[in-house]
Amino acid sequence: MDRWLQRTNECHRAKARLRNCSLSALNSLPLLVNERVLSRDLIAAEKPSNKALKCSHHPKTKTPSKPPLSENNSDNLDAADDDAADGREFAAPLRPQGTIPSTTAGAPASAEVRRSWKKERRKRGERERERRKQSSSSPLLSTSSTSSTSASPSPPPPPHPLHQESRETLARLKRMAGFESQDFDPLDNDVEREFRAHRTETEYSSEEAWRWALACLIGVAMGCFAFVVDWGIDKLNDARYLRVLRAAAGGAGFWKPYFVFVSMAAAFATVAGALVSFVEPLAAGSGIAEVKTYLNGVHIRGLLTVRTLAAKLAGVVFSIGAGLVAGKEGPFVHGGGIVGGGIGSMGSQTFTRWLGGRRVAAPRRFGGYFRSDADHRDFVAVGTAAGVATAFAAPIGGLLFTIEEGASFYSTSIFWRGFLATGSGVLTLHALVELHDHGAARAAAAHFGRYRDFGLYADSLAFYGSRMFYYFWDVPIFCLMGVAGGVGGAAFVAANVRVTAWRAKAVPPAARWRRMGEVVAVAVATATLFYLAAYSSPCLNLPAPDDLRFLEASEDADDAFYAGGGAESGVRSGGNGGGNGGSFPAPNSNAPTTHFPRLWCPAGQYSSAGQLALTPLSQALRLIVHLGEPLPEARQDAFSLHAPSLVFFGLACLSCMCVTNGVGASTGMFVPALAVGAAGGRLTGQAVRWVLRAFGIRLPVVSFGKKN
Repeated sequence: MDRWLQRTNECHRAKARLRNCSLSALNSLPLLVNERVLSRDLIAAEKPSNKALKCSHHPKTKTPSKPPLSENNSDNLDAADDDAADGREFAAPLRPQGTIPSTTAGAPASAEVRRSWKKERRKRGERERERRKQSSSSPLLSTSSTSSTSASPSPPPPPHPLHQESRETLARLKRMAGFESQDFDPLDNDVEREFRAHRTETEYSSEEAWRWALACLIGVAMGCFAFVVDWGIDKLNDARYLRVLRAAAGGAGFWKPYFVFVSMAAAFATVAGALVSFVEPLAAGSGIAEVKTYLNGVHIRGLLTVRTLAAKLAGVVFSIGAGLVAGKEGPFVHGGGIVGGGIGSMGSQTFTRWLGGRRVAAPRRFGGYFRSDADHRDFVAVGTAAGVATAFAAPIGGLLFTIEEGASFYSTSIFWRGFLATGSGVLTLHALVELHDHGAARAAAAHFGRYRDFGLYADSLAFYGSRMFYYFWDVPIFCLMGVAGGVGGAAFVAANVRVTAWRAKAVPPAARWRRMGEVVAVAVATATLFYLAAYSSPCLNLPAPDDLRFLEASEDADDAFYAGGGAESGVRSGGNGGGNGGSFPAPNSNAPTTHFPRLWCPAGQYSSAGQLALTPLSQALRLIVHLGEPLPEARQDAFSLHAPSLVFFGLACLSCMCVTNGVGASTGMFVPALAVGAAGGRLTGQAVRWVLRAFGIRLPVVSFGKKN
């Protein structure tokens, strides 16, 4: 700042002297009219041995020469230049910046003088660097010149808080180098306007037709991916839970089923952790936060690649197969965004790199219209809607999730194209399930629309219209349930923040083996916890045969394939929406082992805790919400889930969910959160019914179907 003020003063003094010069001198100095050139030349004229300049109308005036500076001279160089400049007058045009001043007018400087100038310049630079170093080490240090003889050096002061904050800010900016902002603004230039003005009606119609066709293709693709994921989850659940159930039914003790149950969980968890640690780190977690970040204008490198898609969907299959307290719905949001972006642009940079730079992209006549950032964003949003819809078998819900939670923009065109994608995706999933279970002949006559997301019974057996009701005095209870859910959610967030902070230090993403080991450890601990609960579970008597006829009712043995990746806790994998169905033996309508597993209990009894603990999470959710729906209204009091088992299941899921959320595997939190809320809702309904019966009130109370 001082040096800038000094140079500014020099410029003002030069202007004053210039006004005193004659007109002939001004004519010989045309460059001085430009103030910037004048300032630049004056700065360059600050050389120690520079000769004074003088006006051309004073040819006999001599300028006092500047005394040479020695190494021991402690005078301020800037002050010396000022003193010498005060007595100077202009004698020749100012030289351009970067030229070497001459000792006399028109005579070049000797080699000795030049070496002297360079030497003085180096010394001056060294002193300037030393002064800056001292001022940076202590902001309170004076900028004035110091004496050559000083006291003994004191210890350096601590760094200033502002300097520490600056270093932290620079570190954060350096980490942000891995992110890239998106340009969602529409193109608006002469070339683009000229191109659009000369488009024919055929070209415009073709572009719009491809826009809708690609949306439908995204839905069909996500329906196929959802079927493959459901099929894979079903096979892993068959391999893991069936072995344990058969071993327990055959009279095996504790260790053999435990070893099978835990070892298979560890094996599947190893694959899930390796896909994240060694294949694609961005496949960890649900991916919802990352996709929302992209939809709002920030692109993370590698977020929407084919490798991320493969690691994401394969990882969620093995995560759920390992028994982690997780679901597939969150990863399907990320996977749908990748599929939507890839199909919408009709090209792939990943395949281009794999083929050695050979571009993989469709021409415009095959749909290659949409490759701008804004178009890519729109198709990614459509893909996320299709992913949620196929995960929950809910077309409207998937679209609303994307519009409300995912994107910060709204467009009617995106809304309807998204609905086309979600509807075609769910229809494709249902059609593939029917083909898989019954073949092409029966699939043509299949009844679509009978199954609900995570439903346990078909609509014709559940009697939703006559069973799902409430009284006016239920409303305050619902409000209290909402408050309890909010408090529980806040406690979960606070605990998970602490776990995440510890994980960031103890298990960083760079420690690949440690990160994969954590996934295996969490899977083994979860499997051990639920296995111990099932083994030590109290044995309860089976419901009456007349009630079992309703509790075990099944209009279609394959009604459970749609529900989100689980097997029923008996001999069959059932459900509605995510990978259940498959190779479990089909139960008879009176078979008591479908929803009431015997495990280690004697004949005529079932394991109350094993009914929820030794079964996939999605199937446990269906049992909590729907078990007992077909019972007649007069028999609603005949069956209730074991309250201690519900309490244990809810607390265990909440604790495991807090630890599982953030591990290095592909996991979602929708199904665990629904399971915890469903356990609380069922407990509340059963408690209300018990209170009414204690006071002699015989009003029918529906204790199932309440999800907090």
